[in-house]
Amino acid sequence: MSIEQNKALVTTTWQMLLDAATCEQDVVHIARDFMASFTPHEVGLMPLPCRPGKLVDGDDVGRYGYDLATHRPAEDHAGATVMELFTRFFTDAAERLARVSRNGDSSTQRETA
Repeated sequence: MSIEQNKALVTTTWQMLLDAATCEQDVVHIARDFMASFTPHEVGLMPLPCRPGKLVDGDDVGRYGYDLATHRPAEDHAGATVMELFTRFFTDAAERLARVSRNGDSSTQRETA
């Protein structure tokens, strides 16, 4: 998938998937799928400290979103578009995590339902 195709998906499909998430593990799974939709070349354009790592739980998603939001490469940096996509997605993912946590949804509740 190209960066431009993914850019369009960030505002529609990925947001819709996040909105449908009912628990922390849903958000983590969607975040992993989001990262996997980029080619190694596209991820390699990002500054080294901003490249994604392993996402195990919601804390990882929130921490990564914070790291992206606080790191600002130069606008002419080759990875600026990818950084923008990742930052927007992970900010939205962190907000969704806060909402599902506030509503009392958890992965354990979902598994028992």
